[in-house]
Amino acid sequence: MKRLFAILLLVASANLNAQFFPNPATLSTGQGAPGTQDPIWLCSPWSSTIPGNPMGQTYGPTLINNNCAPGAWVDPASLPAPMNNGNWITGTESDCAANSTDGYRYFRLTINLPPDCNGNSVTVQGNYVLNLDGYVDNQIIDVFINGNSQGISGGSFAPGAQLNIHLDGPWVVGVNYIDILVYNFPNGSPGSSNPYGLLLVADGTTSATTDSDGDGVTDLYDVCPCDYGTNPYGCPDPNANTCDIDLIRTTFLNEGCIELPVCNNDCSMYFLNPDPHSGSSAQAYAQTLGANLISVQSAAENTCIMNELNRLGQSGVIWIGFNDEAEEGNFVWYDQAPITYTNWAPGEPNNSGGDEGCTQIYPDGLWNDLNCNTANAQSIIEVNLCPVITTHDIIICANEPAVIAADDPILGSFPYTFSWSNGATTQTQTVPSVNGEYIVTVTDRYNCSGTDTAEVVAKPVPLAIITPADTLVCSGSNPNLQLSSDISGATLTWTVAETNATGASNGSGNAISQTLNVTGTTDGTVIYTVTPGFDGCTGSPVNATVTVAVPPTITASADVSICPGTSTMISATGGVLYNWDNGLGTGASHTVSPLVTTTYTVNGEDANGCLGSDAVTVTVYPNPTASITGTTAVCLNDAAPSLTLSGSVGVAPYDFTYTINGGASQTVTSNGAGQATLTVPTGTSGVFDYELTGVEDANGCTTSLSQTATVTVHALPTYYGC
Repeated sequence: MKRLFAILLLVASANLNAQFFPNPATLSTGQGAPGTQDPIWLCSPWSSTIPGNPMGQTYGPTLINNNCAPGAWVDPASLPAPMNNGNWITGTESDCAANSTDGYRYFRLTINLPPDCNGNSVTVQGNYVLNLDGYVDNQIIDVFINGNSQGISGGSFAPGAQLNIHLDGPWVVGVNYIDILVYNFPNGSPGSSNPYGLLLVADGTTSATTDSDGDGVTDLYDVCPCDYGTNPYGCPDPNANTCDIDLIRTTFLNEGCIELPVCNNDCSMYFLNPDPHSGSSAQAYAQTLGANLISVQSAAENTCIMNELNRLGQSGVIWIGFNDEAEEGNFVWYDQAPITYTNWAPGEPNNSGGDEGCTQIYPDGLWNDLNCNTANAQSIIEVNLCPVITTHDIIICANEPAVIAADDPILGSFPYTFSWSNGATTQTQTVPSVNGEYIVTVTDRYNCSGTDTAEVVAKPVPLAIITPADTLVCSGSNPNLQLSSDISGATLTWTVAETNATGASNGSGNAISQTLNVTGTTDGTVIYTVTPGFDGCTGSPVNATVTVAVPPTITASADVSICPGTSTMISATGGVLYNWDNGLGTGASHTVSPLVTTTYTVNGEDANGCLGSDAVTVTVYPNPTASITGTTAVCLNDAAPSLTLSGSVGVAPYDFTYTINGGASQTVTSNGAGQATLTVPTGTSGVFDYELTGVEDANGCTTSLSQTATVTVHALPTYYGC
């Protein structure tokens, strides 16, 4: 929103302060109904001697009164036009027909003059001329302008004794005082009818043919005689941009309203609605014409309206647009204008009777609150020529809808149409979410228009960047996701969704470093949803899927046992790459021949690069040993001796291999205790060598031996007798 509402009010006020010259028709005495106070002429108290300078006197109201001297005073109604545009005025302090004392009094006319008349300064004598023609009872002693004597005297009250007062200044800009000193002397004995009275018609003999401002409207009928007029009243029409002034004037005049052209300005035209209405009904009627009852914004506007009403001879209850119908005591203007001025009469508003919600203006310009249902009241309608349209700038995020709207217009004439610089014709519209300005023009029923600008400021929306976007990690590993944004300073937060995985948690920052584990035998997943934020704007969430791979099942071959000096093959399955310890290196299988029992650990890697391990133990049995005992000598056919074979170190039972005297190898198996017994026969004499050549234990391990036990069987001696 670019335009300030206060500027509009200042413009309107300035136009009202640029006052037009007074219409001569408004300056005559007796502008009103007989028996009422004159709206503009005042008089000083009586004085039996010539009073001092008029600028030092006090003044009070005068009375419009044509009946003080019937048959003696000229009857205004009998005078030819325009001399019939006036009435007699008198003082108000006593019966005008009972005066019997010589004396003097001033009658005062106050006029307000702008700086120049048709381009000529009013301060130069002769540039502004005012003629007052008429009658007086008894005679004029002198006429003063702002306390300066003009040396004018004479006059009478009888028909045919018309006096002309020619006033050509010098004047001052603004308020000027014309004071007429009247002398009255009784005619006859005390108590006879000798009233004071004055009947003057402004420019009554010259204005019918004079056109001071050259606008084609003679001064007699020119409401603005020193300002070139563009309308039938001789006043300049408002310079109201696009308004159709003729349409406004025609509409209201056709409704019977009376224009108040002197008060018109670039933002307002004024009309008196002479039809009687209640306060609420008067406003409702004004709205049927797209207008409202007047909102008075300054003393100048109030004075102008008062002068116009007086010019038209209007009095009584006249509604203006100030009301507290919605909330007692809270007065507002019907047209929603701000309250910058009030002019309540003393003691007002008083809400007499408890239901005075509307406001009237008195002929003197003061205000009074009154019951809104009071009937037979005229009203002043103001047509606002400067519609006020207000928009509101919006600040949005670039990913949000941009909705701009114009508030309901005020100070214009309903109905309204809307036109935006982008071609839209609705009061509200959605526009692209980018920086831009949009001008809206509102046009009312009389083609008056106003504009405002709505600005859209679109704040940037951050973008989240995840590196890497998707990845796979082995169970027990860290994904180490790096987070960044296209806008420096953006915040990055994330939420997680786990499937067959644990270890993930919500958080914020520039990196996700969490140890993830699978919970079953199948791969798990963790979805990280990262949302960027900056300056109140939230970017679109971005997902990164982390697959948590189940570690491979690496199976090593079964444990195996070997005998010293032998070898065995060990192997592993379940991976694609393998690495063994104990110096074996890579490969799925190896042939080993450890000297001692050895455990071989294999680390296997699957296609995902995940690791598993297993181990195989190669047990190396010890080689068994054995002994043979029982060497002996016996005689032939003695009881058979026994040889004992004993195994040790290995695991029983043992298989013992032996020979007898180098013969064929024979085998005998030990008992559970690792021993075996050989019985040596004695039926044959000789030497019998039992050689233990080897032993094999239960593990299949063997040891070659060469141990001998000898049994000697002696032959019996030959007995030869003596």
